[in-house]
Amino acid sequence: MGIKQKLMMLSVMAGVVVLLISVLGYFQAYKGLRASTEQELVVVVKEQAGLFDGWLREKQRIALDEANLMTALSSMPDLRYLRESISLHKGDADVINIAYGDESGFFMAYRAGVYQSVDVHTRPWYQELMKEKKPFFTEPYEALSTKTLVVSAIAPFEDADGSFAGGICVDISMDSLFEQVRKMHYFGTGNGFLFDSGGKLIVSSSAEYSTGTDLGSISLFSSHADAILAGGTGFFSIRGGNIVAFSRIPSTNWIVCLSVPEKDVFSQLTQLRITYGGLTLFGLFVVALMFFLCTRFAEDITKSVSAIERHAHEIAKGNLALEDLAITSQDEIGSLTESFNTMRHDLCALVHKMSDASNGVARSSRDLVKYVELTAQAAEHISKLASKVTQAMVQQLSDVEIMSMNVDTAFADIDELSSKAMQIAEAVSVGTESIAMLQQDTETVLASMAEGSAGAIKGNQGVEVLEQCFFRLIDEMAGLQRQAKELHALSQTIADKTGYIIDTMGSIDQISRKTSQRVETIEASTEEQEASILEIVAAAQSLEDLATDMNAAVERFRL
Repeated sequence: MGIKQKLMMLSVMAGVVVLLISVLGYFQAYKGLRASTEQELVVVVKEQAGLFDGWLREKQRIALDEANLMTALSSMPDLRYLRESISLHKGDADVINIAYGDESGFFMAYRAGVYQSVDVHTRPWYQELMKEKKPFFTEPYEALSTKTLVVSAIAPFEDADGSFAGGICVDISMDSLFEQVRKMHYFGTGNGFLFDSGGKLIVSSSAEYSTGTDLGSISLFSSHADAILAGGTGFFSIRGGNIVAFSRIPSTNWIVCLSVPEKDVFSQLTQLRITYGGLTLFGLFVVALMFFLCTRFAEDITKSVSAIERHAHEIAKGNLALEDLAITSQDEIGSLTESFNTMRHDLCALVHKMSDASNGVARSSRDLVKYVELTAQAAEHISKLASKVTQAMVQQLSDVEIMSMNVDTAFADIDELSSKAMQIAEAVSVGTESIAMLQQDTETVLASMAEGSAGAIKGNQGVEVLEQCFFRLIDEMAGLQRQAKELHALSQTIADKTGYIIDTMGSIDQISRKTSQRVETIEASTEEQEASILEIVAAAQSLEDLATDMNAAVERFRL
C-alpha cells in the first residue's frame, strides 16, 4: 500500500473517529444532562413545596397566636367574646377573616360579628377540631361570612384547667393560594397544582381544572396517581410531552405538582443536540478538507519520493552519473531531496577518494612486501652470523678451560721450584755454618802450631792454603745462598703473576659464558623476528587482496 492510499485511509479513519466521538459524546452528554435536569426539576419542586410550607406556617402562626391569646383570657371569659380579640390578622392581606367558637356554642367572626343563629358545633372545621384537638388545615370549603372558597388554619385553645375550650379558624383566600401556586415554575415555565392529602385539587395555575377535581381524573397524573399519593418526592414523563415533578408539604401533607413541557425542561438538550450536530458536521467538513489536503500532499510526497527511489535504484546499481533532483518545496521533502543530492555528491567524492586510496594501498602493500622480504633476508643472515659467533664462543670457552688447566699446572711446578730453592738455601746456610766452625778449628790449630816446631810451620802454611780455600768456599756458598734467595724471590713473583693470570682467565671465562648466553638469546630473538616478519608478509598480502577487492568495488561505479 502506497503513501497516498495510507493517507486516504487515515483520513477516512479520522472521519469515522470524529463521527463516533460526536455520537458517543452526544449520547453521554444527553444522558448526563437529562439526569441532571430531571434532578434539578425535582429539587425545584421540593424547594417550592418548602416555600409553600413556610407560607402556610405563617398563616397557622396567626391561628396559634389567637388560640394562645384565648387561653390566656380563660380567667376573663368576657374578653374572649370581644370582636377586637380576634383582630391579629389585620396586617396579613392573605387572611380574609378569623372566626371564634367555643364549647358553649358561641360563634363569631371578625368580619360578620356574632352568629346568633348558628351553633359552632355545626361547622365542619369545629367538628374536626373536636376530634383532633390539635392545629390543622382544612380542605377548601365555602366560608360562612364571605361565601367564597377558603382554606382555614385551625388551632384549639384551652380553659384555665387545661381542658378543651374551643377553637380559632383563620380563613385563607383561594386567591392567595392561587398566587402561591402561580409562583411555581421551572425557569419561568410550567403549571403548578396543589392537592390535599386525599388527592383532591385545591388550586391550580391552569384554568382548565377546578377545585375538588380528583387527581386520578386529570390526564397529566392519571397514569401515576398511585405513585403521587404514596408520598415522597419524584418525577415522571408522560406522552403528552410533559415532565411532572411532585413533592409533599410537610406541615399539611398536601401535594405540590409541577408540570413542565419537555421541550422547555430539556431545552438545553435541544441546544446540545444542535451544537453536537453542528460540531459533527464541522468535524466531517474538517475531515473532508483534511482528506483533500492529504491527497494533494500525498501526491507531492509520492512524486518526490518516487524520484528519490529511482535515483536510489540507479545508485544501488553503481550508476553515480545522475542529474540532481529538482527541489519543489521548502518543507521536509525538499530538505530530503537536497540531502539526497548532497549524499550523491559526497558519495561520488568518496568513491574517488576510495579509488585513489585503494591504489595507494596496493602500492604501499607491494613496497611493504618488498621491504619485509629484504628484512627477512637480513634477519636470516644475522641468524647465521649469530650461529657462527655462538660456535666461536663455544670454541673460545673450550680453549680458555684448557689454558686454565695449563696455568694451574705451571703454578704447581712453580710452587715445587720454590720449595726446592728454599731447601737449597737452608742447606747452603748449614754448610756455611759448618765451614765457619771449621775455620774456627783451623785457627785454633794454627795457633797451636805456631807454638810448635818448625815442621809445624809447613803445616801452618798448608793450613793457610786450606784456610784460603775455605774462605773461597765460604764466599761461593754465600753467593750461592744469595742466588737461592733471589731464585726464591723470583719464584714467588712468578707465582703471584700466575695467580693474577688465573684470575684474569676466570673473568674471561665468565664473560665468555655470558656472551655465549646473550648470543643464544639474540639468535632466539632473531628467529622470533623472522616469524613476525612472516606474519607481516601474510598481512601485507591480505592488504593487497583487500585493495584488489576495493578496486573491484570502485570499478562498479560509473562516474
